[in-house]
Amino acid sequence: MRARAPPLHRLLAAALLGLPLLWVARPATAAPAVAPTPAELRALMREGEVPGLSLAVVDGGEIGPILTLGVRSAATGEPVDGRTVFEAASLSKPVTAYAVLELVDAGKLRLDAPVADYVDGGALKADPCWRRITLRMLLSHTAGLPNELRPGETMAIAFEPGSRFSYSGAGYGLLQQVIETASGEDFEAHMQSAVFGPLGMTESSFAWRADYESRKATGHDGAGRVREMRRPAAPRAASSLHTTAGDYARFLRAVLAGEGLSPALRAEMARAQAAVAPDCVVCIGRPEGARSEALAWGLGWGIERRAAGALIFHWGENNGDTQAFVMADPVRRTGLVILTNSGNGLSIAPAIVERLLPGEHPAFAWMGYDAYDSPARAAERRAARDGAAGVLGEAAAGRLKLTEAQWNRMGYQLLARGRTADAVLVFEANARAHPASANVHDSLGEAYLAVGRKPEALASYRRSLQLDPANGNAREAISRLELDRAR
Repeated sequence: MRARAPPLHRLLAAALLGLPLLWVARPATAAPAVAPTPAELRALMREGEVPGLSLAVVDGGEIGPILTLGVRSAATGEPVDGRTVFEAASLSKPVTAYAVLELVDAGKLRLDAPVADYVDGGALKADPCWRRITLRMLLSHTAGLPNELRPGETMAIAFEPGSRFSYSGAGYGLLQQVIETASGEDFEAHMQSAVFGPLGMTESSFAWRADYESRKATGHDGAGRVREMRRPAAPRAASSLHTTAGDYARFLRAVLAGEGLSPALRAEMARAQAAVAPDCVVCIGRPEGARSEALAWGLGWGIERRAAGALIFHWGENNGDTQAFVMADPVRRTGLVILTNSGNGLSIAPAIVERLLPGEHPAFAWMGYDAYDSPARAAERRAARDGAAGVLGEAAAGRLKLTEAQWNRMGYQLLARGRTADAVLVFEANARAHPASANVHDSLGEAYLAVGRKPEALASYRRSLQLDPANGNAREAISRLELDRAR
């Protein structure tokens, strides 16, 4: 019998407020980091349905052997190797933040200066709050800006800048412009000259490179379907970084060693700038996910504040088919980088992290990704294998308790696996349980379309739009369905 991995979850109630994050040398008595073996990783990947993975460990400031497992694409069977490039997704943000802080150290930027001193702002200029947004606020997600803009949307400021946390990819888009203004270079050129070159990150780029064509790991959705390879048309500071685990480990090593930044800015980067509070406007993860005082945000990094010492972390996901994670202990200068080509990648991350950085990790509950062996994932597998009626019966009998988001994910997984009738049953049950959720009715509309029930789809989309007038997806679906009905 295969030995089970250590427990994946701890009770969030046990998470205590941590100590201030200190940038000191690794204690001589600290035990060395213990990485999972290739056999253990393969077992996790098999159970979690993750086709390809690359893992790098930094221990005491030294990078260990890079572990590469699985395939770049299930369609071709080409193996992942040390030069396989993955989408880092939002792991792009700490790298961008590092470049901003370098420019602050060089005297070309001021951390608490208005962003308006460096960029035009466009439509934001009409808002009196615009001149109150600072670089610090953009770096710590407290500027009041949205995460992503839907087609046709105009960027707006949702609350008083600096008053609370609200995760914002759009804010990092402004930081990209700030870097270009301060450096006098385009974004990619500056990242190469100021970050990638000095740190030896020769495989990394925010812009598409021709050699990535034969080396990039292709994304796979949660059902294991191979997705189309993405080639970013332009660099995006928030999400377009392509890199290897080895390269990102070089960046992490530099962060942990304090390379390239003054001691004051190194400390500021990992100091809690904002609590991740219940009233955040853009709360990552499902609504029922954890909102804990054990979590905070620094300048480019999430922070887990623990009694045993604070950790820094970030995660990444692009389009539901590529996921990544990085976490580190700055005191011990120990951490890890996980890159995967799967929408299931974060389901196995807690088991890997637990081996190297044991203890409570409220970040995972806050992000809202279920572990591969969680009740929700087990129920998904039963529904995919035996149909949805059984798991819905378990729920009706009180033997299975899932959140709105977990049921929604199950429905989409069934759609992806071609079990459309079962997906409809799950979405219908979720809509009955959560009649005021615009997202659930939108998903139900999609399921009805998949089985050709257009009148019901139209009604579901209308209900979704009624509940959320800003739902552009529902509005577009309604237009298409009404046009189709008029023909």
